[in-house]
Amino acid sequence: MRYSLSNVTARIPHQSPIGFEVPIGDSFPSGEAFAPAALDIFRFSEKSRKKFVKPSCKTENLVVYYHCNSTFIGKERGAPLSFLLRKGVQMKITELVASFAEPVVKAHGCELWDVEYVREGSDYFLRIYLDKEGGVDITDCEAISRAIDPILDEKDPIPESYHFEVCSAGLERTLKRPGDFERFMGSNITVKLYRPRNGLKEIPCVLTGYEDGKLTVTAGKETITFEKSEVALVRLRVEF
Repeated sequence: MRYSLSNVTARIPHQSPIGFEVPIGDSFPSGEAFAPAALDIFRFSEKSRKKFVKPSCKTENLVVYYHCNSTFIGKERGAPLSFLLRKGVQMKITELVASFAEPVVKAHGCELWDVEYVREGSDYFLRIYLDKEGGVDITDCEAISRAIDPILDEKDPIPESYHFEVCSAGLERTLKRPGDFERFMGSNITVKLYRPRNGLKEIPCVLTGYEDGKLTVTAGKETITFEKSEVALVRLRVEF
């Protein structure tokens, strides 16, 4: 179930007892639970620490309670952004950006391949990946970046500072959607696993099947099937 961000409230007791789910007052009222000011509080500056947490209380133990229209919807330790992204309090940032970026991308004669929002070191990056028959060039990226930039300013879907990039999906692009696997059936790919199989976490192979999240590949003379839960990433592999 998804909840409207404008109806979600957050409450931060001094030392939130686990299991205490009654909405008695809100530290951040409806519509402000994930505002930049609220996020600053959750970053636990010294000022925030003194305001909301006793000095003896470790910040990682601070529990935040979320409610939607006075109904308890969950609790989270630490920063609210992780709750927002994991629990579906609102549409995922990538889905939200894709929803308004795709029409712009199509209007410029390209296909929206993927939207990625990641943290690298201390910085956050929002990346839009493009595809186009004949290839994406720098002119496409610049034009689409200029067109989407004011929409991002208007929609303001990301509370923290971030870098915005528009780029080509590339020859060794990541495959995520069922349509991606169907389109590149029979292609050379690299499968990256969460845990090693036969000592390998990255397996070069050929894509031979995809159904209900299960991935079937050929590696040498061996046919292997991977469950969705085993696979961290699948990308095309270019051999020269």
